[in-house]
Amino acid sequence: TMQRAASLRKMSGDPRQPKITLTYFPLRGRLESVKMMLCAANMKYDEVWAPRGKEWIERRTGGEFPFDQLPVVDFDGKRLAQSGAINRYVAHLTGFMPEDPWDQALAGQAFDATQELEGAMPLVNLL
Repeated sequence: TMQRAASLRKMSGDPRQPKITLTYFPLRGRLESVKMMLCAANMKYDEVWAPRGKEWIERRTGGEFPFDQLPVVDFDGKRLAQSGAINRYVAHLTGFMPEDPWDQALAGQAFDATQELEGAMPLVNLL
């Protein structure tokens, strides 16, 4: 809860913080909520932009990316894919996921609603 989140926010530079690497295309999109949670919790992360064109096709089909798509996030070298799973894990990691199962369901409901909006409003900001 809030106490846990507050203690995690103090982790900036803490050696117990996992090494976090975000991999996505150079645009604002499915990782923005992850970046917001990490920043609000003062957790450091690295950002890697995926290659484009032929290199992207080769790496994607080479099995480097689960489900052959992005985004992916590495936590201490363990790779996680799918934006919903990434968001839920980061919410737990940063202390923003409610403890109560009903409240977790409501948070998931709100997240899922935002994912459905993407189809209706596919506006993306290039970085």
